[in-house]
Amino acid sequence: MKCERVTRSHSLARQRLDGELGPLPWREARGKEVEDRARVLDKSIGRIDHDEPAGVETQRVAASSDTRTRTSDLSCDEAKARATTGSDVENTDVALTVRTSFSRRLRMQAKKSAHHMPDSRSDCSTPISVFDAIPKDAEDADARADRFVDEDPFHKILPALLSSEHVKKYIKQIGMLYPYDIENADNFKAASCEIEMGGTYIRWNEDKSIVEKNIVPLVPYVFPANSITYVQIKPIIRLPNYIAMRFNLRIKHVHRGLLLGTGPLVDPGYRGNLVIPIHNLTASDYVIYGGDKLIWAEFTKTSYIKEDSNINSKFVPTQKRIFNQPPKYWLDKAAGKNVPIQNSIPAALAVAIKSAEESKAAAKGSLDAAEEARKWAQRWVLGSALGALLASVGMVIALHQLFHQVDGNIMQAVSAVNASTSISNAARESIDNTDKSVKSATSSLDRIEHDLDSTRKVAEEQATRIRLLEQELCKAGIGPKCKKD
Repeated sequence: MKCERVTRSHSLARQRLDGELGPLPWREARGKEVEDRARVLDKSIGRIDHDEPAGVETQRVAASSDTRTRTSDLSCDEAKARATTGSDVENTDVALTVRTSFSRRLRMQAKKSAHHMPDSRSDCSTPISVFDAIPKDAEDADARADRFVDEDPFHKILPALLSSEHVKKYIKQIGMLYPYDIENADNFKAASCEIEMGGTYIRWNEDKSIVEKNIVPLVPYVFPANSITYVQIKPIIRLPNYIAMRFNLRIKHVHRGLLLGTGPLVDPGYRGNLVIPIHNLTASDYVIYGGDKLIWAEFTKTSYIKEDSNINSKFVPTQKRIFNQPPKYWLDKAAGKNVPIQNSIPAALAVAIKSAEESKAAAKGSLDAAEEARKWAQRWVLGSALGALLASVGMVIALHQLFHQVDGNIMQAVSAVNASTSISNAARESIDNTDKSVKSATSSLDRIEHDLDSTRKVAEEQATRIRLLEQELCKAGIGPKCKKD
């Protein structure tokens, strides 16, 4: 038991020492401090007597490497358990059993462990080895994802939206996105990374026939006007249980009229590709080439802790049955097996076009009816004008005859006056008779003058009516004066 307690005490002290020394560059630059701190540690727990010769060691401490716990191989849970069980070993009886060779072994191990510790220190002071390169293939990425699905290699990074340098670390360490080029600075912004189009391209034609293609780099892929098209990305996603992913369409595509049709949250623990619905809301076809940048993704570290005893509720992991499913799995699940998924705009547009054509035909019929009515009204107006003209001409002829008759009567009256004057001059003797005749003639003349005035008034009224009729004829576009003008 004392041997085990010494080993646990050694592990606990070593963890404390490593946690205080800091990242790798500091440890290398402070090699002497490692040695000094180890000596101070030995003195503080009473394990070393510097005056004794080397090689003195009690039989209760085993010399084999199995009893010397390497902290770089411990998980956080193991380190905490060892620290808890070894907290009672710092007593005088155990401490006095250790001699010089144990202290030297401690200092040597501190120097060697400096080259195996990660750059970030965890709160539990138990580092986890960090890979120096991205996964070499998909199998390696899967292996890393399995290893770190619950165990966070970077405990020092707090739960929050990850900045680009932390996103790079997780991609490199656990294969969170593979394949992905983390060395290309253009792929990153402050808190997001850009992902190119790849995988599968799916859409349905207007006749409900499916178009399904594998996306090939540099090949153009058409997103028809007023349509919905489903595409994937090139890298495969391998999220641990403590990181969630969000994504949205590249802003260049959004400004050109494309719309990403989901609320894009990818749950922690998900593995596989994405099936991204993209709406083309414009009236023109849109082209994206295979390998072009499609979306920006951001990653958020959650508060997940494996088997946290302080939380009563149980963590609900992402179901493994949805991992690495083909695109048709998701589309059939959403709409039914082999059911076409199409944009409603073309159908609504076809109905609108049909309604417009029917309205156009009805309007044409109305125009034809209106034209027929106009022609009929024109013929009626022309006939009415012609009848009025004929009536006016007849009236003019009648007035002309009347004028001649009146003129004849006037001439007759003048002749009668002349005859009466001759008779009065010739027969003065019959003055009385002549006076009577003169009176009679004068009376007749008065009547004639009265009739002449009446005739003149009638003639003037008729002349006025004739002028009005001529004006009406001119307005109708007929009549001799209008033609002369």
